[in-house]
Amino acid sequence: RRVPYFQCFVGRDLADYLMQQLQLETREEAVLSGQRWMNAGVFYGVTNATHFEDGDALYRFKEDEAGSVLNVKNEWDGPVRVAAVVEAETRMLLGQMVDRFASDNATLIDYEALATSSAFQEYTSLTEEFQKLDLSVMPFNMKIAFFINTRIRRVGAAHGTEQVHAVFQSHVLQPGRQKPYGVHRRLFHRHDPRVKSAVVVWDARIHFALVSGRRSCPSLLVFSPQHIEAQLDACTRDYCARHVVVTPPMLGKTNSKTQVLLPAVFEHYREDFTGPGTGGDVLRWVLGYLPPLKAKVLKAALEDGSFIVKTVPLDWSLNKKHRTPPPMSPNGSSPIKRV
Repeated sequence: RRVPYFQCFVGRDLADYLMQQLQLETREEAVLSGQRWMNAGVFYGVTNATHFEDGDALYRFKEDEAGSVLNVKNEWDGPVRVAAVVEAETRMLLGQMVDRFASDNATLIDYEALATSSAFQEYTSLTEEFQKLDLSVMPFNMKIAFFINTRIRRVGAAHGTEQVHAVFQSHVLQPGRQKPYGVHRRLFHRHDPRVKSAVVVWDARIHFALVSGRRSCPSLLVFSPQHIEAQLDACTRDYCARHVVVTPPMLGKTNSKTQVLLPAVFEHYREDFTGPGTGGDVLRWVLGYLPPLKAKVLKAALEDGSFIVKTVPLDWSLNKKHRTPPPMSPNGSSPIKRV
């Protein structure tokens, strides 16, 4: 059985690159340079190779590491259940993991405890059944909930990396749309059989349901087909309330304007927030999801055209919950016994 590997390159291609960029005379020199990079941890062999070879062996840059895709190492050969049953079981397991391992308004995750939990191991086994699941028979709301839930929970296995998640978002939730930055990925062709399972209608609120393991991400939430409309609305309002800052003009100061701080997600995906009813203005979309006081200030600023918008960079650090170290004993030593 063949196992797919993602974000990889073959040793021969790197050797070619090193010879060209470093102007090396022999391929042996390129191999030595590659080995130095490998020893320094710049890249590694995806099949646990410790030596760099000028051939077809696969390697991956450390910065491109996306963790293991949960359900590709084994082929599902068991019975295929009804999609609705699998979706419900998936939701149940995800709910257990969020309840146990998420904290601080579900924005921080205890990854160490999650990775060794029985719930995560059970979920990992369940994902193998996804290989044979007939998604085309899922009702629209169930499909939306299933795609969002399975995408955001992949973070638990990857410890907060986003490469695999980005494929899910751009290909399944919004097929055929290019990402706003230069990532080279093949999009679904219109004749691709997977298109029938894709969600063709794009809802900008989904941006605030997707979690890729970063501190700038929305709170974790398990979505259900029955309540997804209300949940999408709630998670969008929660994100805007916590991350959009609206500061009114200073009283008595000439030319003072309302200042609006917008997270970079609104700039990266601007086209998603400038649809009908916005007049092409992202702020008019945001206005509908702000708390009353912020909305009042922003509405007045929009009416008189007196405002300044600044984009706040996203915080790409891992949304990991840091455990409190054990207390020191009175003599200043750790109570942990070392052997």
